[in-house]
Amino acid sequence: MRKRLNGGFTPNKMKDMFGIINESVDTLVEYLSEREGAGVDSRELFTRLNCNVILNTMFGIECNCLKEPPHKLFSMGNEINDYSSWKFVRIFATTISMTLTKLLDINLVRGELFVHFMQAIKGSLRERERNKTFRGDMVDFMLDNKGETDDEPSAKKINLNEDEKAMQLFGFFIGGYDAISALLAYSSYELAVNPDIQRRLREEVEGVTHLTYESLMNMKYLDMVVSGDTALHCGPLLN
Repeated sequence: MRKRLNGGFTPNKMKDMFGIINESVDTLVEYLSEREGAGVDSRELFTRLNCNVILNTMFGIECNCLKEPPHKLFSMGNEINDYSSWKFVRIFATTISMTLTKLLDINLVRGELFVHFMQAIKGSLRERERNKTFRGDMVDFMLDNKGETDDEPSAKKINLNEDEKAMQLFGFFIGGYDAISALLAYSSYELAVNPDIQRRLREEVEGVTHLTYESLMNMKYLDMVVSGDTALHCGPLLN
């Protein structure tokens, strides 16, 4: 099932979501412009940006986690990715025995946050079905999922109930929440300490008069920079 649901991340689907992602990046540019010259915590900054992107592109929840207080799901994402010693114990328990996990009532996230997440996602699913609106995000893909992928264009439609759809979206949320923000933070650090690479990358970006999905995919040096930073810092997270 997950293989078919991964059809939501094909180039065509990513192209559909490019405009939504761009809007979230615009909020980051505006945020930094208002604080020109001030120091920022890059990991915190990119975690907030990534939360914006995920909530907008996957769930159709328009928010701005760069503002205070951030969206409640931002707190949930941080809690899930809090790798304290006790969290590792809980993760280990879930991997060795689901019976033990249920017996000891071990949860990776507080119940009220998980309930809030499920309510928010189900609300988005119901509103989209009721209003018949289309945003090109993962909610649309779930509602109109034919299960098609590049490898299986004729795959049958996957019939999921509301809870199953919400849980699949929850999996996508926790899967991409920490990894992308970590990569962006490490990349910003590497560019800061390697000014020659930063200059060359800036020249490539500024050479694009109109940023589109196609022009972004054609940025060869950007691809090399991201690939290098991924291999150097985030391989285990993104593989």
